[in-house]
Amino acid sequence: MVAGSMTLIDVSKSARCLRRGKRAWRIRRIRRRSARSSTSVCLKIVAPWFEALDADAKAAAPKRMVTLLEDEGAGFDLDGYRDAPPGLRVWAGATVERADLEALLPWLDWAAETVAGELGA
Repeated sequence: MVAGSMTLIDVSKSARCLRRGKRAWRIRRIRRRSARSSTSVCLKIVAPWFEALDADAKAAAPKRMVTLLEDEGAGFDLDGYRDAPPGLRVWAGATVERADLEALLPWLDWAAETVAGELGA
């Protein structure tokens, strides 16, 4: 048992909160359900300001978001996978509470808006 009366499966399913809502700047990277992970959730930035960037800037924008989030103490180890397209990765395994994932969502929005502003988007 983890998190009170929740099972590991229940905790893992709590990662679904990262896929909900109207956050147009990100989507799940993996479209095939059979390849999705509920514990290591990959997010891709799809906002128009991001899509307009060149390849180097696209690689730098998520890294800047990670730096902002870490500097604020809002999230750690959010870098996307090295061999994956630019994006973020959120650990949502059994050691993470759903409330923590939900608390991260406004911070992700803030970081995306901040980076877009820094880039003049």
